[in-house]
Amino acid sequence: MSEPKPPDLNDQLLAGTLPADPFVGVVMSEDVPRIWSVRDLLAESMRFCLEQTRRSYCTLGHHAIDRATGGALAGEATFLGADSSWGKSSYAVMVADDNSRRGKRVLVVSAEDSKLTFANRLMRRRARVPAKPMRDKHLSSDELARVIDAHAKSELAPVFIDARGKPVEWLAPRIKTAINEHGIELLVCDYVGAFNKSKHLNDQGQRGTTQYIARTLVDIVKTCSPTGIAALILSQLTLDEKSPVPGKYSLRDSKDLVHMAENVLIGFIAPDNLTQEAGNRAVASKGDRCIRIVKAKEGEISKLPLVLPWNDTVACFETDLDPEQLRLDSLGAERYP
Repeated sequence: MSEPKPPDLNDQLLAGTLPADPFVGVVMSEDVPRIWSVRDLLAESMRFCLEQTRRSYCTLGHHAIDRATGGALAGEATFLGADSSWGKSSYAVMVADDNSRRGKRVLVVSAEDSKLTFANRLMRRRARVPAKPMRDKHLSSDELARVIDAHAKSELAPVFIDARGKPVEWLAPRIKTAINEHGIELLVCDYVGAFNKSKHLNDQGQRGTTQYIARTLVDIVKTCSPTGIAALILSQLTLDEKSPVPGKYSLRDSKDLVHMAENVLIGFIAPDNLTQEAGNRAVASKGDRCIRIVKAKEGEISKLPLVLPWNDTVACFETDLDPEQLRLDSLGAERYP
């Protein structure tokens, strides 16, 4: 004969034996999240405001972007959407290189380019050698000397993972391990549409796949450590022929990806001369590689495009950082952008 079922809370209520606090003596699981009081939250904000040290940030490659967004901060994801001809991977190389030169630990995870492709882009940028002769192996003796010198002066910091053909479920724990082992401060993912997911997962269409991959990459950024790390995640655009200048909702699967990110940048090539309304002054010429800041969670969006300097010979973006910031970096100081 089975034992009688112990009275539940409803039985105790009907019998008049329900204690004043039904949870007296109940042991709560350690997995139950802590509920923070208003005082707790404001105390944390107050400590943040009173701290004399500035928050360390990673540059996004241009002083105007850093000033508007606050730069790439720990625990925050910046999405850059651009068409395939704009130069997403070259932008990723610029951001990785600029931060590495500032002493930041950067990890580039590429699901599109091979190690050699990334290496050649980085070498062109550091050695200042032209793209076409490098591709065809027709570099001059002076250019080859610059290549050898760039290698000799290079740092030993880990920087690149070839993620081609690897599902994000396999990559995620390994990327987290690399981040923690090497003290990575900035993760660069190139690009969302090139990453794979496990075949056994139910297919929810291209939008569902993109959303799943993007969420997995963002979760790495936010959960790899108590404070997380900064991230630049590249994506494609779905262009509209009726709108020559793409906006926030040009980002592929934008309603999902935009909501995940703290900052969203849109890269595009100016289709015609773009002018500033006041005075009709030109701010970008046809063919310029431009960026618009269309989301900045704690910063400013931009109505006007920002032109990024591009070097056709070396086939790379040029750094345009604040001279004062560069001076402070040389002194080992940090400040807000």
